[in-house]
Amino acid sequence: MMKNIVLALVVTLALAACSDSSTDPKPDLTIPTVYDSTSWRTNAATELSVQAALSNLTREMQRGRTPGTAVEASVLTSAFAPLRAITTPYYASRIDAWIPELVASSGGTFDPRKTAAENGQGGTFGAYLFDEYGVEIEQLIEKGLFTAAQYNHALTVMAEAPSVAAVDRILAVYGAHPGFANSGTSGKLNRDFHSAVYAARRSDTTDQNSLYLRIKRGLLKARAAAAAGPDYTTEYAEAMADVRLNWERAIMATVANYLYTAIDVLKSTNPDDAKLAGAMHAYAEGLGFLHGWKTIPASRKLIPDATVDALLSTLGAPAGGTPSTIALFTNPAQGITAFDAAINNIKALYGFSNAEMESFKVNWVTAQRR
Repeated sequence: MMKNIVLALVVTLALAACSDSSTDPKPDLTIPTVYDSTSWRTNAATELSVQAALSNLTREMQRGRTPGTAVEASVLTSAFAPLRAITTPYYASRIDAWIPELVASSGGTFDPRKTAAENGQGGTFGAYLFDEYGVEIEQLIEKGLFTAAQYNHALTVMAEAPSVAAVDRILAVYGAHPGFANSGTSGKLNRDFHSAVYAARRSDTTDQNSLYLRIKRGLLKARAAAAAGPDYTTEYAEAMADVRLNWERAIMATVANYLYTAIDVLKSTNPDDAKLAGAMHAYAEGLGFLHGWKTIPASRKLIPDATVDALLSTLGAPAGGTPSTIALFTNPAQGITAFDAAINNIKALYGFSNAEMESFKVNWVTAQRR
């Protein structure tokens, strides 16, 4: 009898021990301060080729900036080909329509003081190439692909099972190196590219809560969670959500930056052609960054498609419609009103503070010589 009692006690204690161990909290996730780059270049080979493809497409489009130089549709279409599969179908269709327009504008001249009809197919003005309405198609294509292709591709990778390789790939398509240079200056070691450059420009290095550092911390956390195993899928998902949000915030802060640039020129007295062309270029960059969000899944971005459409219309470049860009730059009051309205809408949507909006006016990479 005693033997049975002892045996029962042993079994009970064993079961209790098992029960206790199953409720033990898992160890806190240890997040390193340095990103392990051991296999980064191998894991991210595809994404690094995506970065190279976008840079190549941009170079080919920029040939049209040289007065009298015509670009070929077949060359641009071929340059876009490596990016097509990762681009949203909506934006790929827009690029298919824009390439012939860019080609038609190349080799000609543009004057914002003339009407669209008088400008024919458009052409060069200052250092840039504009269509007859005053829109720089090159920027719609390039900057739109930061989100319509690169961010869109990152979403595909994020949907995969958590892994170190997946985080390496997202880091690469975002445009950063494991060293997180926080710099887009040419010649800098392991400099940033594409979206990462603009996150750096919007980030004061004295601010530990800057957009660039938020994205860096998110990627470090995601990699640590992936390496730690399946018990940390919640932490992985949290980190990826932070990366998505701050990536989007960095892009939209940059839209505001470029609109501020355009406003400064419109407020100046008799800006010369170089300054006016520069303002129109900045405006077009903002249009591209904004337009690329259209049709990105609503659950993976903060800005609704309806708001993208509304902002594009406010900025005189409705999706699929006829732009009124010339009027915005030949009638400064009209342009300033439109750009201010768009900036205020962006501020409200993302909850940016007044201090943040002031900070977004600065190119911190240039200001801090990094």
